[in-house]
Amino acid sequence: MTKLFTLRQTTDHISQSLQALLEGLPPHTAPPLVAEPFPAAPAVPAAALGVAAGPRAQLPCPALLDTYDGDRTSGEHFLQSCLTYIHLSRDAFDSDALKIAWVLSYMKARWASTYALHVLQHPGGVGSFTDWAAFEKDFQAEFFPIDPAKSAALALRNREQYGQGKRMLDKYIDSFQALVEQAAYPDGLQLCLTFRDGLHPTLMERIDNLAEGHPDDEQIASWYKVAQDQWQLMEIWRELRWAHPAPHSTSMVTLRHLALPHSGPALAPVRYLSTAEQEELLLQLLAAKDAAGAPSPDELAPELAQEESGTYTPLPGPEEDF
Repeated sequence: MTKLFTLRQTTDHISQSLQALLEGLPPHTAPPLVAEPFPAAPAVPAAALGVAAGPRAQLPCPALLDTYDGDRTSGEHFLQSCLTYIHLSRDAFDSDALKIAWVLSYMKARWASTYALHVLQHPGGVGSFTDWAAFEKDFQAEFFPIDPAKSAALALRNREQYGQGKRMLDKYIDSFQALVEQAAYPDGLQLCLTFRDGLHPTLMERIDNLAEGHPDDEQIASWYKVAQDQWQLMEIWRELRWAHPAPHSTSMVTLRHLALPHSGPALAPVRYLSTAEQEELLLQLLAAKDAAGAPSPDELAPELAQEESGTYTPLPGPEEDF
């Protein structure tokens, strides 16, 4: 309760200071800003587009910003959002002081609120900055990552920090690409191994055991593509498992034996299916399921005996996102 009361007092004080600042700003007497014209695109007749000619379309209102709390990892994105809004609404910002005061109005949480309060309590207020460029430089020093390249490189050395975990594969690839871009890592074997080590263990094992179509260890784009293909197959298998209400399914036990290595003695050598063979098998199983329904207990007896003896590695449970 004490923290909430202190935060509320800080927010109210910032709002009062901003209001007093805006009321004290002199009236605008400078001529309105005129946007620099962009190169005109070739005119296309309306009839050629199949639409009727009408009045010139107006740009939609830009979206308002979220409250900024001073997190360095999102400071650059916040400032870029501010610049975008100011550019799209340039008629509403007739001075640098008004721009700065508007940005400070969204800095009302944690360290950002302390910074805003410090600026507003300064004898010169927002006028302590000579212009917008001075404020932007000070903002970057306070809220931008100190060394983004070094931070990204260190993150890529810690699998617990950059790895997939329980995230969906697309989110893992997006975050991995962002770290690689910040760290300026070159494409090659080391980058591919780093990406592989961060994959979910089940997905990593599937890719390592591919009979054909293994990704190129010198091209990270190849690893992205193969990982996405195998992840899609895993999602299809998971849907198949959930489609059977029975605790055991002939289709899933068969898939487990065909796709994963046996940990115990086997009667015959195991051959891993290629990607094309796996897709064809999935289609056959889906068709058979729709035609025949759930298998009988007699049909499940051989597979259940092997399953009870622990001769296969189970797929991820429903509580995991693979």
